[in-house]
Amino acid sequence: MPEVRSAREWVQLAFSQHWAIGQFNVSNLETIQAVTRAARACRAPVFVGTSMGTIRYAGLAYLAVMVRVAKSEAEVPVFLHLDHGEGLDVINACLEMGCMTR
Repeated sequence: MPEVRSAREWVQLAFSQHWAIGQFNVSNLETIQAVTRAARACRAPVFVGTSMGTIRYAGLAYLAVMVRVAKSEAEVPVFLHLDHGEGLDVINACLEMGCMTR
């Protein structure tokens, strides 16, 4: 893996080398595990997406912790991404929980 740290740097690297980074919305622990295990198997960075439905279903704090644990085990870059948030309150809460900012 190259010495790239931020989501923005990964996207720039992918763009410059003509490849893509997958973004997959998750709704529970099992889908988080499946997405991060597949990323690890492919040795590829991944965006784990959350939506308002998932936030309402699982709770943002639980979701963020599950992604943090999956990220620690993945051995590849894993970024939490808010996919279509509703309002600044949700966006700010997601940023505080570790969602990517760029």
